[in-house]
Amino acid sequence: MAIFPEGTTTSGDRLLKFHTSLFEPAVINAATVSPAAIRYFTATGEPSDAPIFIGETTFGESLSAIIASPRLIADITFAPAVAAQGATRRDVAVASENAIAAILNVPKPQAHQRFHENATPLALEISA
Repeated sequence: MAIFPEGTTTSGDRLLKFHTSLFEPAVINAATVSPAAIRYFTATGEPSDAPIFIGETTFGESLSAIIASPRLIADITFAPAVAAQGATRRDVAVASENAIAAILNVPKPQAHQRFHENATPLALEISA
């Protein structure tokens, strides 16, 4: 099973915080997670923007850019496996983020927090 735990796409210049809930099945089943980083290059080895699918870019525009590329090389690099047995989904997500950030040579996402530091507690009153 493959997941894209950022939940969205970027230009590849940074790594977004992973959605920890996507790692829950691995934790429940004591599975092993194999973090993988995907990069795209031109025939000359330069990073390629052709597959970028962000912002207002439509799927058709992205597909056209890929088809128009004379040669597009997809580089998939696997990091060492992360054992989910006995770990929390946050532990597995952070370990995966760190591994992929190192492969891509980009900054690690900000630390995971349960609540936003500026969040205001919310109380709900339910009346009959």
